[in-house]
Amino acid sequence: MLLGTWKLQSMDAKKLMPGISMTLKVAPESMIISNDFDEINCSWSFSNDGKYIYCSNEKSDEDWLLLELSDTKLIVVDKGKKMEFLRTAAYKKPVQKDLYAEVKKTETVDREKLLLGDWNLIKIDSKDMNKEGFSLSFRPKGSIYYNFGGIPTPAFWSLNEDKKSLKITAYNGLSENWVINSFTNDELKLYVDRKYYIFFRK
Repeated sequence: MLLGTWKLQSMDAKKLMPGISMTLKVAPESMIISNDFDEINCSWSFSNDGKYIYCSNEKSDEDWLLLELSDTKLIVVDKGKKMEFLRTAAYKKPVQKDLYAEVKKTETVDREKLLLGDWNLIKIDSKDMNKEGFSLSFRPKGSIYYNFGGIPTPAFWSLNEDKKSLKITAYNGLSENWVINSFTNDELKLYVDRKYYIFFRK
């Protein structure tokens, strides 16, 4: 029932001042909180007893006390402030595109452990990336670190069921699929967002 788009109508039973706005766009495991100045991507879940909505992002974790949830109205308390939202749009499940439609060749990786280790990014398409210091580090039990510009960022990874692509899930719960274009013990070529990323094992 929480899925969809919600617009803040009042705070502490008072109408909003001009220039103040807040919108929630809620998908099954992710939420975008936006106002006139910022947009925050979060992961979310209900507490076990259903009394709270937990929201997490890279900066903070919040617990919203849930007072009311219906098809049209959402009322929560956050940091002592009572916020009332009205639903403005129903949730529409994204159309699943064919992962492999734009890739002429894919390769199967039978076991996750074959990918474990550290990989340096060598090229993006035909652009040489040797000196950029970008890398991937696949760890056991589904953890991964990608290092772009000297900042290691943790995430989660797994082989998809068909063994031809990887599912990468960020700290905020958002995920994307990386297609395995080719793989050897020393080279990994991935197709991500219409670009080819070529890695060599360290």
